[in-house]
Amino acid sequence: METLLRRIGPFLGLIFFLVAIAIVHVFKYRKPVTIRGVNITLPSPAMTLGQTLTGMVDLILASLCLYVFLDHATKGKQK
Repeated sequence: METLLRRIGPFLGLIFFLVAIAIVHVFKYRKPVTIRGVNITLPSPAMTLGQTLTGMVDLILASLCLYVFLDHATKGKQK
């Protein structure tokens, strides 16, 4: 388990960093983002926080469901 966390740790750090940059950009700058000549209008700060929190809760609940099923499946094999 420890080696798995060491392998995915930098990847998770990068994801958290990119999400933080996006949230700061939405709160600090209200201008559209231009990438290769295409203007992208960012959602409002409230919508951004709502979507981020909804996604976090969704992942946490899915993880808990999987943990409950795996926990019962492995307890019988440990004896």
